[in-house]
Amino acid sequence: MAEQSPRYSKRLPGDDRALAPLEPEEMDRALTVRITLGEMTLDDAFSMRLPASFRELSLGALIERVFPDDSYAESTASLDVRANPDLPKLYESLLDTFRTWRRGGCDLRFFVNDGPEISAAEPVAKHLGVLRPAQTLLDLVIEQRFTTLDHSVAHGHWTSTKELREWLQSYTMLYLVANSGRPFGLNVEAEPDIGLHTIVSSLEKRRLAEPSPDSRSWQVTPDGRKELEGLGRETESLCERYDVFGDVLYGLHVAIEFESGLGRDLRSDVYEAEGLDPIRTAFLRLLFYGTIEETLGDEPERMLRPDFFDSVLAAAVPHSGLAGASIDSIIESGLTYSEERAEESQRLKEQRDLLARVRKA
Repeated sequence: MAEQSPRYSKRLPGDDRALAPLEPEEMDRALTVRITLGEMTLDDAFSMRLPASFRELSLGALIERVFPDDSYAESTASLDVRANPDLPKLYESLLDTFRTWRRGGCDLRFFVNDGPEISAAEPVAKHLGVLRPAQTLLDLVIEQRFTTLDHSVAHGHWTSTKELREWLQSYTMLYLVANSGRPFGLNVEAEPDIGLHTIVSSLEKRRLAEPSPDSRSWQVTPDGRKELEGLGRETESLCERYDVFGDVLYGLHVAIEFESGLGRDLRSDVYEAEGLDPIRTAFLRLLFYGTIEETLGDEPERMLRPDFFDSVLAAAVPHSGLAGASIDSIIESGLTYSEERAEESQRLKEQRDLLARVRKA
């Protein structure tokens, strides 16, 4: 059987050299790993130098060593920030990608640039080459497919991704009809099984939307408005309680700090630890803060794409890797911090009110 041509054959501008097989005398040379995602160009690639011993690992073991689950076990000392100041940022982005993958928020496929698809179990040594004159290279291309909605189903929050996707679509449409002031080309007389009209028709059956007075488009009913107001209050309450966990600094030898500007966003991990569906909870926040409307722009039909909500909500998959005791400690500290901050705010308000009364006396 003839070998299939490589899925990716990326080159740097002006560089048409192919990867060459390693010569025996080159086997002890330090390893450079270069990573791009999908169609990303090599100009934007992440690269990192590793000890020669890493070539003896499988791809999966190499990923575990270079991109560990525990963010405070990582070291970026081998990143050449003088050559590329953006490498630490790229490294953090890849850390999040692999954390999301480990927790079922996405699928990853691995390809060698100018080579075959490889599995995480394969030895790295089989897929090394030298980009002449002096670079031993694992040139990796990663394809990412989001499976965010599967996380909610796997944890028992929904019976199927179809059910969850339809719920997300219906409340996105209800919000858009209520707040955008645009008909989105949704003519009331359109066929009921065409595109977005299917979603809006389901809202009509539930008495959440109805034809507008001119019968040319749709509007939200009083019941629909009440439904949105209830979800809005729920979202506000969730934000008040949990937004403090959007910036948490923690570690083995670090006191837990909040709102330092240096921490990680642990809201999804906290939602899950508190028994909430992190996907639904993150959706409500993005919906009522206008993020989903902004993402759709003038193409609301994008919500019909099977991977739209998987992609938009990918960051909602918990990926900190914290053990139960650790996340419980963070939650307790965060809620205490919020209460103390609220009490201090109330105390200052009472002082201002007292001063205002004194001035009037």
